[in-house]
Amino acid sequence: MRELLVAGRRKVHELMISSGTDDSPELTELETLAREAGVRIKPVPPDQIERRARTGAPQGVIAVAAPVRPPTSTTCSPIRPRSSSRSTASPIRRTSVR
Repeated sequence: MRELLVAGRRKVHELMISSGTDDSPELTELETLAREAGVRIKPVPPDQIERRARTGAPQGVIAVAAPVRPPTSTTCSPIRPRSSSRSTASPIRRTSVR
């Protein structure tokens, strides 16, 4: 969550924080970063966090953000062929376990 706010690559629309969460330095930092980025902070009941979370451990905070943009030719490096002077590893053989 912190990295989402710090990176600034995606628009964060809202930060939902469980009203049952104890104040912690990490939560205070998230709130500060969100305010600085102009993100709306919305206290919500803990059960709403649990229902909306896409993970088994939401830790009392959910961000509503713009989707991740797919990589483009300007954000990805081209694949370069291996030089013939490099040694190549032998291929990996798959074996079944019985």
